[in-house]
Amino acid sequence: MRAPSLRARVRFLGFVPDAALPALYRGASMLVFPSRGEGFDLPPLEAMACGTPVVAGEAGSIPEIADGAALLVDPGDPASIASAMRRLCADDGLRARLVAKGLARAAQLRWPACAEATMAVYREATGGSSSLRRTLRISQPSTGMRS
Repeated sequence: MRAPSLRARVRFLGFVPDAALPALYRGASMLVFPSRGEGFDLPPLEAMACGTPVVAGEAGSIPEIADGAALLVDPGDPASIASAMRRLCADDGLRARLVAKGLARAAQLRWPACAEATMAVYREATGGSSSLRRTLRISQPSTGMRS
């Protein structure tokens, strides 16, 4: 981080155990996640599940994950990121809308719902074979953040 004024206010935590994440998300003003990567990025979804608004890069899987529940920015444009952060800090209505949308979106993407959707695809592909249900068992996830 180049700006000395920010060094006093921003902490880089490094590795954080999963058990500590909910408290960090809940205590944050927002999650800023300007990722350019591919894959299913969990931090925006985890933050939404904790009621924390999200500013995220409009790259990879994030637009699909967020589905209107985050402010999306160009991850390569610091001015765009800073503008979204300022908007979120200044606009309580926007913040409240993103929190509500984020909680609803996170509820849609729980592992049991994902497993059930996957089973529906398998059922359709196999013509509803009952042997499939015996072969693929859906178990209830743990109560941790990533379940």
